Amino acid sequence: MCPSKADEFNKILISKISEVLDFSDVILNFLELNSSFKRGEIMKNADALSNGIRELFGDSRAIIEDIIVKRIYEKRNISSERNSGTFDEKLHRAYKSFNEKNKISI
Repeated sequence: MCPSKADEFNKILISKISEVLDFSDVILNFLELNSSFKRGEIMKNADALSNGIRELFGDSRAIIEDIIVKRIYEKRNISSERNSGTFDEKLHRAYKSFNEKNKISI
């Protein structure tokens, strides 16, 4: 059975909605222009990222931060049991794990 024109258009529409809603670059650019946040200096000033997310998303900030941390922890194979503390503390824990796993032996 051939897909209908409506089905084809639906797939295209869903694809474009997904593209539009993946707007992390827009958020990061906005934060860089309107706060002390700098993309290349997140670990030096993670509070600027957290504050910017709070200003944009209000109470939803915690959900967004948790998703960011969860994905970093999954990528670094860090136990979710260690997922307590502030956003800054969680990022630094992931950074420490990254450094430990990527040490170069001479």
